Amino acid sequence: MGDSVYFLEAILLGLIEGLTEFLPISSSAHLLILPTLFKLPYFGKAFDIALHGGALAAVIFYKWELLVQIGTAFRNYARACWVKGAMVAWKDFGDPHLSLGVVALVGAVPVALAGFCLEYAVQAYFHSMLFVALMLVVFAWIMERADREGGQNKEMADLGVRDALKIGLAQILAIFPGVSRSGIVLSAARFLNIGRSDAALVSLTTALPVVGGAFLVKLFKGFDQLSALASWDSYYLLLLVCGVTTAFWSGLAGIVILEQVMSKSNLRPFAIYRTALAVVLVVFWLIKP
Repeated sequence: MGDSVYFLEAILLGLIEGLTEFLPISSSAHLLILPTLFKLPYFGKAFDIALHGGALAAVIFYKWELLVQIGTAFRNYARACWVKGAMVAWKDFGDPHLSLGVVALVGAVPVALAGFCLEYAVQAYFHSMLFVALMLVVFAWIMERADREGGQNKEMADLGVRDALKIGLAQILAIFPGVSRSGIVLSAARFLNIGRSDAALVSLTTALPVVGGAFLVKLFKGFDQLSALASWDSYYLLLLVCGVTTAFWSGLAGIVILEQVMSKSNLRPFAIYRTALAVVLVVFWLIKP
């Protein structure tokens, strides 16, 4: 296998990691197809960790101003509670950035607990092509229905504890391959009557603690792999840089695409894509020796 093929694999993996992290199209489905198509070798845990970090860096870079606003909102909220000498309901505080930050943090707890408890069972029993294809179709329908029936009348500052928990509980489903974390958050937000543009914002903000947490877990588990980077030759390090750079730029592209689609259209294009991808997976399952 020539060097160009390895670089192509690094680029494809970075492209999939970046785009599918933020678009509701399922990374697991794409990662099932890629090895089948090209019989690609595995680059190792360090490469996986680095790609995850590239996608995380993309959303931090793109939404840095929003993160600063959320941090400022938390500081102002803490100051208000200190002055009053009692807790103030964040919903009564009336700051949409505070609500967004709380929803992101509260929403990360259920999926973190579920991932810790169910990770090995999911990897062992729920990674077949047929199961992933089924999840693609089922949640394409759910996503399209949520978007069609969801209203536009809930402001970000109106989000309460129940809304945050509902979004968090919905994210649990994302541990199953084919569901898509972005897709299930968008669906939950639309069912809660959050407008499309704000739903995209919720999806991107909730990605930070979830993707960041997953990155830290992978970093901890694969620390020995990362420590070996110093002994890698320049060729493998170049592959790593190529994959991470692609993950970063494709992550930025995924964020922009999501925001543009949600501000000007609806979730139907993503639902159609998911359904077509499910058909491809079924075909691969049928012809696979």
